[in-house]
Amino acid sequence: VVVYLLVLIFLDRYYCKKNYRIEKITITKETFKLLKDSTIIFLFSFLTLFIANISRYFVDLRLDDIAQGYFSIIILPASLITLLAQFLIQPFLNNFVYLNKNNEIIQYQKKSYRLIFSLFILGIIISILMYYIGSPILELIFNIDLSKYYIYISLLIISGICNGAVSIISNLLTILDKIKIQLVLFIVPIFITIIYSVISIHTLKDSLNSYMFLMLTEFILFFLYYTYLVKKEVKIKNEKS
Repeated sequence: VVVYLLVLIFLDRYYCKKNYRIEKITITKETFKLLKDSTIIFLFSFLTLFIANISRYFVDLRLDDIAQGYFSIIILPASLITLLAQFLIQPFLNNFVYLNKNNEIIQYQKKSYRLIFSLFILGIIISILMYYIGSPILELIFNIDLSKYYIYISLLIISGICNGAVSIISNLLTILDKIKIQLVLFIVPIFITIIYSVISIHTLKDSLNSYMFLMLTEFILFFLYYTYLVKKEVKIKNEKS
């Protein structure tokens, strides 16, 4: 970072002065509007990362290093499921953009529900497999005893599916130009989970419960709002028809 800053200050500055005409920047209303829009995007990205790590922060604060290691291993499959959800949505993004652009909200609704439903079906199957196969594999890889946490590992897969579904819904809402409301949808479960964690986290199982509670709360809020939004849009389209 230090080297990069030195290059930026001395070399790039010299190069720009030599080869380009530098104009004074005038701060206008558009500048503040751009700053406002950029701040919203920054907060959105920040909260997306922060919400996935709240329980981990409380594990670091209240539990020992061994518990931190166990926590990271136990939630690893759930984290991979979330990445899988993001992988699943990518090929369909252009299609959803096209549907929104052409005001085909009914098809938008049907395809989005189908995608979320498929994710949950896949998650339930993986959750069952994790109980019988995945957990022993984790024990073999990390050489630790996870027998007390088999059921948690399976349930955390469902939590990962909830988080993955939130990722999908978030993309769908962004396409519909609904970014600001997502800040509220992130902040509310964060606030609730922080209070829940302060009161309840004293053991590793408490932290796992907190993680599952957060993912479920987040999914419920996003899904309820998305359902309300698309039903409203469908109703408006039907009335115009």
